[in-house]
Amino acid sequence: MSDESENPIHIEASRARLRRLAKKRWGDDKTNDQLATELAELVLSEFPANTLHSASAGTQLKSEDGENFAVIDLEGTVIGGFDEPQLMNKEGAENLARDTYPTYSDDFIESVIIEWDATQIQFRGKGATFDLDKNNPISDSDLEKAIRKDQEKMTKAKSGLKGRILTILDENNLVIRRGLHKNLDGIIADRDQIRKHRITLRRDWLNDSNNAPRSRNEKGEWETRLNGNYNCEEAGGSNPGLVNFEAPIDYLLLSSLIGLFSDYPPIAVVLCKSQMWMHQTYEEWELLRPSLLNHPEIGVTEGSNLQKVVENMVANQFSVQPIFSKEKVNLGSLELKTLTSFIALNGLKSLPQNIDASQLRDQGLLGNVLPIIDAKVTVDTVSQYLSAGMSTDAIIFEWNSDLHSSILPQDCQGILEDGYHIVTSHDLVAYKMWEEATNS
Repeated sequence: MSDESENPIHIEASRARLRRLAKKRWGDDKTNDQLATELAELVLSEFPANTLHSASAGTQLKSEDGENFAVIDLEGTVIGGFDEPQLMNKEGAENLARDTYPTYSDDFIESVIIEWDATQIQFRGKGATFDLDKNNPISDSDLEKAIRKDQEKMTKAKSGLKGRILTILDENNLVIRRGLHKNLDGIIADRDQIRKHRITLRRDWLNDSNNAPRSRNEKGEWETRLNGNYNCEEAGGSNPGLVNFEAPIDYLLLSSLIGLFSDYPPIAVVLCKSQMWMHQTYEEWELLRPSLLNHPEIGVTEGSNLQKVVENMVANQFSVQPIFSKEKVNLGSLELKTLTSFIALNGLKSLPQNIDASQLRDQGLLGNVLPIIDAKVTVDTVSQYLSAGMSTDAIIFEWNSDLHSSILPQDCQGILEDGYHIVTSHDLVAYKMWEEATNS
């Protein structure tokens, strides 16, 4: 999650921040080209399976024997399970669907059959292809060896990534900024201003050269030597009359690169420490942090009694309450301030009896869908988002201990239950309380 793409000021500030962080690590004397090389090497060496590279691409390859059809399980995902689905040809899948759902219509049978194509990915152009759907996936060590072998063969991986990073670091102002325009007038004005500046640079450079001390050439003739290289930016570039558009900035790459330098903890660690502080401070507070959908007081679904939800929000001082469908899809949220205004004007009995997203939306009570972020997003990014006034005072992340436990310190292991977790500004404050109590 990042807001660099929200505002040009944020974009330029983030680019400047990345330059500053890179110079701090590798030296103030490094050029942008050298910094881009260092950053590209860092990304490719520490994160060989990153999908930020432009050559990363997913492909879907059909099984040669045609056995790539599965049948949806109305009580789960697909028949056979997600990890080992029963795959068969189209006719076999239709027979299985009719045996499983004998009273359903032909349209239903057709809709319940899906293609289960193998998802594959290449991390480098023309490099090794990795199957994401194998029941016995490649080990991390073998994956790393294979990707690094790709890197050794494909030097374009580094040069391509370096070029995209250099575009981010570049401080060239002699290009037309990209933006929204109703007509050509603004673009023409920008072009003329930049062209005039470039020509002025070349003119001043020529004048400097013309005023330089003269010397005799091999023939004994007096001549003025140019002071430097006319291709340099100080001389207006190789062609002062040529004005280009700035190269598009890769905001996702920019955000990820800044994250490499972050000293702030991941939001999952912050929530864990917040939970520990609450447990130490309040005797009734459990150490285990339950996930939203496994705890009816902090995660509600459509059909829940709305008045009880509101009473619980008041009792527990919840400023926002996410709402999920029965299929665990985030539908929106309830904000206490919005509910307060509605109840003050219309009375408590005017609230719908049960939570229905459509009805709440019609009455202006359904708030924003809370953003779901990665558990590894750092607390400084979350803090900026919550304080920017762009959303409600909450974000959600999904915790999977099998995938994420390595980012937690030892004293946090086992505290977060698998599933969705909500983080508000209250949790950030509680984390700071824990930090100060620990360091005092």
